[in-house]
Amino acid sequence: MPSDKKRDNIEGNCFSEAHQHTQNSLTHDQKIEEETCLVEKSPQVISPKRKSPKKTKMVSDPNTAISFENAYKQYGRGSRKVPVLCGLNMTIPKGAIYGLLGPSGCGKTTLLSCIVGKQRLKSGSVTVFGGKPGSAESGVPGTRAGYMPQELALYGEFTIAETMQYFGRVYDLTAAKIRERTEFLLNFLDLPKERRLIMNLSGGQQRRASLAAALLHEPELLILDEPTVGVDPLLRQCIWTHLLEISKASHLQTTIVITTHYIEEARQANVVGMMRFGKLLAEGSPAKLLELYHMPNLEDVFLHLCLGDEEQRETENANKLQDIESPKSVASPVKVDNDFHVPEVQVETEGREPRQERGQTNNWCTFLTPHRMRALLAKNFIRMWRNIGFLIFQFIIPTVQVALFCLAIGRDPRDLTLAVVNEDVPSMRCPRFTTGCILGEKDDFLGAYDFNMEHRANLSCRYLSYIDEAIIRPKFFDSLEEAELAAKRGQHWGVMHFKQNYTLALFERLFGLALANPEKLTNETLDLSEIHVSLDMTNQQVGYTIQLRLSEAYEKFAQSLLNSCNFPKELASLPIAFEEPIYGSNEPTFTEFMAPGVILSITYFMAVGLTALSFIIERKEGLLDRSWVAGVTATEVMLAHVVAQFVVMVVQVALVLVFMIYVFNVPAEGPLIWIILLTIFQGICGMSFGLVISAVCDNEQDAIQLALGSFYPNLLLSGIIWPLEGMPEGLRYLSYILPQTYACEAMRGILSRGWGIEWMQVYRGYLVTFAWTIFMLILSAVLLKIRR
Repeated sequence: MPSDKKRDNIEGNCFSEAHQHTQNSLTHDQKIEEETCLVEKSPQVISPKRKSPKKTKMVSDPNTAISFENAYKQYGRGSRKVPVLCGLNMTIPKGAIYGLLGPSGCGKTTLLSCIVGKQRLKSGSVTVFGGKPGSAESGVPGTRAGYMPQELALYGEFTIAETMQYFGRVYDLTAAKIRERTEFLLNFLDLPKERRLIMNLSGGQQRRASLAAALLHEPELLILDEPTVGVDPLLRQCIWTHLLEISKASHLQTTIVITTHYIEEARQANVVGMMRFGKLLAEGSPAKLLELYHMPNLEDVFLHLCLGDEEQRETENANKLQDIESPKSVASPVKVDNDFHVPEVQVETEGREPRQERGQTNNWCTFLTPHRMRALLAKNFIRMWRNIGFLIFQFIIPTVQVALFCLAIGRDPRDLTLAVVNEDVPSMRCPRFTTGCILGEKDDFLGAYDFNMEHRANLSCRYLSYIDEAIIRPKFFDSLEEAELAAKRGQHWGVMHFKQNYTLALFERLFGLALANPEKLTNETLDLSEIHVSLDMTNQQVGYTIQLRLSEAYEKFAQSLLNSCNFPKELASLPIAFEEPIYGSNEPTFTEFMAPGVILSITYFMAVGLTALSFIIERKEGLLDRSWVAGVTATEVMLAHVVAQFVVMVVQVALVLVFMIYVFNVPAEGPLIWIILLTIFQGICGMSFGLVISAVCDNEQDAIQLALGSFYPNLLLSGIIWPLEGMPEGLRYLSYILPQTYACEAMRGILSRGWGIEWMQVYRGYLVTFAWTIFMLILSAVLLKIRR
């Protein structure tokens, strides 16, 4: 036997909370352990080094509930590969309570996950009720299994009664049966009132509520991962008493697998398995183990086994096992067959559903089942209702976004200041100007007009009077240098300069030499008759607005000048007649162009936000795993989320369209039904993309980053804020494969052109939206199934 100091060190290793197998790199002992795993170095088999066992077909024993044969499981890859189960063999008879003991990190939880079908073995095999987990023969996952994981795995927004109702519906129990079992479990587990929220319970009460959910449907197989943690000793004994009763009852004969840190409480189990480093050190009834190892309690037995295992690990020849005397051989755990037999207890079974029939009819592989869909839908709607504040916020967001868009986008810039230097008048200001005709007598010989001295006034001020000061406000300067300096400092958007004698030069250009002797017009006259404008074009929209407004003002000025002298004002217009537009108006706004894309993008990305975190939160809290074990399929979970979020999305769509069309009067020329349907379909497409994000990502941060990362490519490349014709040809082809590009074209056709579904540009948008939705729904279902 080792020294006391060594004994203390080994004892610490046995019960350490942080197992050395969870380290990032393998220590020397771990490498030896991994090698022994690969050559089937199992404490249950005394054999020399040999190759990894070949897969053999296991023969089903009608008295065996669970059986492992040469089970091997590892995490990680390459140098970070960490073995968790090492050639483990285990047999759990029907109707037995099997206590699984071992330190944290020894593989207990992994073993339970393999039993309920959450994880798969790397090699070896496991059978449950004669079938592989996930098969119809085993019925696991499904109604035959009850599962209480290590984490709480309950919905905090639910009351105790709602929690029982959810799992009862999932297991297809009648309402009366759910009430009956709920009342019993509330009294038995000393739980508070059934209207108490799970989140408001104490830690111990939450653990008891979790146990109640596992016991609710009286499963044939009960998997309990440390159910008595945080439970007072008296209630702990009551729980064990109940477990003994349901395992002995002939109408139930429940097989129970329970892990615990309280080693001595495992003495109440029919069979005990002691694990360390992924191996089963011993397996047998508590009484038999105490008798064989001549120990007063199971804790000493476990410590003795750890010491023997440590000595084997320190042996120089790690590939060979030394023969040691039976029955103290660590390599030969006690067989269960001769220790435990299922007792025959006659209990009244009238009115109870036979076990085998219930297990067979509830096949977890069923694509969709009404009772599970009802449970999932009720669960989703209750969670939304309990988060009513967040729900209202979801309704306010699209309304605010539409209002901000319509108020801030598409309007002409206003209050733009322009520095003006007017050398045409002595005071550099505009005290007065004529509004009448400036023409005098006509010279018959020259064919030109004289300047009307009675109406002599500067034309520069007359032109400035036609500028809309609500948009462009002139600021007069005394010198060109001062005006340019102010513009360079960003105080004004540009400089307008009227040179000296601008009025006379413009008169000569329009009515004098231009009509009689145009060849005598000099460059100086032309230069003086022009208005010289230098703009700050760093803001394209502002620059183009100033250019447009100055051009419009000049056209009105020229028309007024001609009209006052009885000339046709049309002479001052551009000789291009823009007739009534085919679609739209002669003065379109940027709002009308962007509105279709904004409607769809708000709906699409709000839907993405609704579903992007759906699975992540449930997966992190263990909620999904518990539903998987209950038999819920990935397709059912996904569709239940889609249906529940669809209701929220419909309200959002209604608010977006009402505010956009009826409050802010965005033109909607086409049938309203096609506008509504296309918006809803785009919302469903966004929900599908959110489901893909939720299925791919492991945490909220990754989901948010992926959702935000997809926002700008869709916004910039889908023709929402800029026409596709303005993009490079290669980038344009990329735009066409995005889910919103054709939908935006379709919506623009409906809103602005009044098209219906019969137009190719419209129904193409619907078809692309459908295709993306189906693709992403299938992808999310596949990803969820893989990641289970």
